[in-house]
Amino acid sequence: MLHFLPSSLGFALMLALWPLAHQRRDFWDHSVIILRKAMFSKEVGGRLIAARGFLHMMVQDLKAPPRWSSGPTSDSASSSQLSLSQIEAFAGGNGPKGLLKEQKGFLRRCLTQQASIRRVVYDGLAKVVLTDADALEPVLELLMPQFYRFYETDERLPAPLKLDACVAVRNGASRLVEPLSAQLACVRRLLLMHRNS
Repeated sequence: MLHFLPSSLGFALMLALWPLAHQRRDFWDHSVIILRKAMFSKEVGGRLIAARGFLHMMVQDLKAPPRWSSGPTSDSASSSQLSLSQIEAFAGGNGPKGLLKEQKGFLRRCLTQQASIRRVVYDGLAKVVLTDADALEPVLELLMPQFYRFYETDERLPAPLKLDACVAVRNGASRLVEPLSAQLACVRRLLLMHRNS
């Protein structure tokens, strides 16, 4: 359903319904399933909603884990395509390191998507670390391989950034592959936090 909506409208709908996820475990579980399905959508807008949605869930979960009165209902447990550990990771049981470990594959997939999705991930991961400093190490582990794809380690070269890898030219038209400014801003912020910790 979400991937049929414009990305801003789909995310606004998720934010409007978000308080229900802290009240009902089955709503939380279904939100995770819908966002996972949206990530595999053919539409960029659907994948954008999925990336923004999961990062929002991470930040909110780190700020205030949901408090459910009971476990998942039999309905949600039977319809869920996720393992219990994946759902529990979003339920705050494993802390930020466990949460990011569970979602590392999802976030890595986001970093192979279009530039607009990568930009959302860079902004979102910085917010995750600002919310909980314990997430710094796993976020850096996730981001540094991506950073080194666009950074030249040979010190003899005058320009260390691989700017030509950030843009693709096809049939005379160019398109942005890597939002390097967002990536560098995120990595810089995280490295400063790492130095000050």
